[in-house]
Amino acid sequence: MFTGIVLGVVPIIGLTDSENFRSILIQIENTFAKELALGASVSINGTCLTVVSFKPHDNESTVVKFDIIHESLKKTNLKSLKLNDRVNFERSLKVGDELGGHHVSGHVETVGVIQQRIETENNVELWVSFPARFVPYILEKGWIAIDGVSLTVVEVKDTAENGSAFSVCLIPETLRRTTLGFKGVGEEVNLEFDGQLKAIVNTVQRLLPSLVQPYLHNATHSKPQ
Repeated sequence: MFTGIVLGVVPIIGLTDSENFRSILIQIENTFAKELALGASVSINGTCLTVVSFKPHDNESTVVKFDIIHESLKKTNLKSLKLNDRVNFERSLKVGDELGGHHVSGHVETVGVIQQRIETENNVELWVSFPARFVPYILEKGWIAIDGVSLTVVEVKDTAENGSAFSVCLIPETLRRTTLGFKGVGEEVNLEFDGQLKAIVNTVQRLLPSLVQPYLHNATHSKPQ
């Protein structure tokens, strides 16, 4: 479990690829590595990954290794990472920690594409396109995690002409601390939707036909008075 409050941006310093499998090495500050353990969960660009190994790099940093399997490669932008790319990094939530963002699981649903980046003096508005099948899981003023960054949805558009897209606004602190500060139009971002909202929507969609059918049957077969 994560909060969507990213600790910082860290570099990819190693990549190894094989069939439907990838290993990555990241370099983090020693302050981020405090009490890190094998098997620990870490969010990389919003994707929950397991620590495979870690070792000191120098007096100020630690190298951490993660393995990425086919399912994660298929659904996230981790498949597109290159050497020296920078990624968002967050440690998992501990009991007693402040929940400053939202309940983010690290289970990315799909990737979106930055459609538009509107910069003003003190903030940035991003428009992100995404597959239409996920429209029921996003609400204006609800939350969404973009590359692991917990954000409030400002506006949602779903039209036949322009497809599905939503907007978020980024404050200077988010721009400074995360990859959203430098990602541009056309780049992919990982998307995680509100898990509670998804559960409600899926439950209603599954149960509604059986709940409504008796009323439709009665209405169809009732005799006129």
